[in-house]
Amino acid sequence: MAFFDGTIYSKSLQIDTRLAVILPQDSREARVDAPAQKVSGASQRTMILLHGLSDNASAWWMRTSIIRYAESHGIAVLMPQGEKSFYHDMVYGDKYFTYLTEELPQLATQMFGISTAPSDLMIAGLSMGGYGTLKCALTYPERFCACAAFSSACDIRGIAADTALVEQTKGIHHTFEAIFGLPVYIPDDSDLFQLADKNADRLNHLQLYLTCGKQDFLHESNIQLAKNLQEKPFKRFCYEEWDGTHEWGFWDTAIQKTLNWIE
Repeated sequence: MAFFDGTIYSKSLQIDTRLAVILPQDSREARVDAPAQKVSGASQRTMILLHGLSDNASAWWMRTSIIRYAESHGIAVLMPQGEKSFYHDMVYGDKYFTYLTEELPQLATQMFGISTAPSDLMIAGLSMGGYGTLKCALTYPERFCACAAFSSACDIRGIAADTALVEQTKGIHHTFEAIFGLPVYIPDDSDLFQLADKNADRLNHLQLYLTCGKQDFLHESNIQLAKNLQEKPFKRFCYEEWDGTHEWGFWDTAIQKTLNWIE
């Protein structure tokens, strides 16, 4: 397995931005269990892996064993920097949604020679990144074969209206002002429930894995989103939960479960 951590220039963002990349390489034998077809299959897949609100592009590889898991499953992994954008094109900020959905896949293919074809491209993330994952996949389901969201900040309108939660999530009201403008107005295309309803007839090829810890402060909103999504015609849908809070031990388990679940 090869690993790179550096910067690239983004035309969408008009800045140098951090990007960590895991690339398959014919190297040592994998040390963790995985179905053989995921290691030796003809089609090599790529996963975009998104960080949370208080993290950056290093979070996943520093706090989990994602490099080892990627090696076992024979996949490439892109870990971009999203700042506190909730992966939006911000009113007072940069175009992270455009970067993530349009520019990054093109750059990855051009620079690293990996496949970002819809049949090979997966996306996953935690918390703010779980929200970003679902926003990308529900907006452009035809661009991905699978997505997975962990402990997602999935009810963004509810978060914006919850004074106690605003304090718990590091003064997120300032972030929302930068993303959505003043006064804060959250459009339907930023509401995951609305997006799922609007694009339900385009979801039949997509695999979706959703999870949240039972003791997580976002658990109830994830339950509500799961109830909405399980009625949609996904190719495959799974919601799982187990004991856990909003922390990396839970997410390390979640990414392993995801990679084993995706076909």
